[in-house]
Amino acid sequence: MRVSELLRLPAGGIDLASFDPRSTPGVPGDRAATDADFARTAPRLAELQDRLYAEGVGGGHRRVILLLQGMDTSGKDGTTKHVAGQVNPQGVVITSFKVPTAAERRHDFLWRIRRAVPPPGGLGIFN
Repeated sequence: MRVSELLRLPAGGIDLASFDPRSTPGVPGDRAATDADFARTAPRLAELQDRLYAEGVGGGHRRVILLLQGMDTSGKDGTTKHVAGQVNPQGVVITSFKVPTAAERRHDFLWRIRRAVPPPGGLGIFN
């Protein structure tokens, strides 16, 4: 199944209770199979990041944000490590969002999000 299909919401909404929290949709199998699949696709990920960066340097406005949300121990940090380890770290901005600080609470809800958005051509990982 393509990633775009995994991320697309079904018509009519979803019922979170119907999802098995242990499921790993889109993963090709056990840990060894998943690692092998990731190693196979990593060069393409690095190439796409290079192209995104080149477009940004050339005046483009696109950027990519990988948004990870989950409970503690859900694998967010491992995903960040695997993805960021396959691309040029100079083009990656990693931001972890914790409980808002007093300074952040003095601003609107999206203020700290806007500050963390990567520049054109950049890859942002929001944890």
